[in-house]
Amino acid sequence: MRRIWVVGFPVEEGHVWLPQFSRGPYAGKRNGYGGKGMVYRSRALYEAVEATGRAYPGSLLAPEPLDEGSYALPRLTMAREMLREGGSVPLAMDLRGRIDVDFEGEPIPLYLFLIPRFWPRPRHTAEMRAPRRFPVDRLPLEDMIDGDRLWVPDLLAGNEVHGDLVMRDGRCVEYRARHA
Repeated sequence: MRRIWVVGFPVEEGHVWLPQFSRGPYAGKRNGYGGKGMVYRSRALYEAVEATGRAYPGSLLAPEPLDEGSYALPRLTMAREMLREGGSVPLAMDLRGRIDVDFEGEPIPLYLFLIPRFWPRPRHTAEMRAPRRFPVDRLPLEDMIDGDRLWVPDLLAGNEVHGDLVMRDGRCVEYRARHA
């Protein structure tokens, strides 16, 4: 495992901000903000980060353990991606689950966030355009990435979401929910 993915959904007053991808295979599709992060294996770095995470639970440096001796920093990745893609800084993030994605044969953990406080409101950027607020009970599921309809409504309802998802040729071919 060499990378992670994160996705976060800015929520306020029963609504969620969903931008559209500007380019790439999902151009025009709506989703939360997110992207790729690194997996780390340095023991010395882990000990420093882990000590910070213990001192400040939920901080940007709180590590998430992966397989033997490796870990990721999904909160830091999420903050970076929301700023880059939406021009907005998450002031609070709630890690609500993880989906283990088999993406074309590569295992990638996807960390799921609700973002109840952010500033300023998301805006159009080169990567993500036309952010719009949608009521959480009326999501544009037909305009979202294939497979999102299987877990995004549960996440936005405030539930923890854990599962396994298999993607082939840009399509979800299997999803199994797991109970934490």
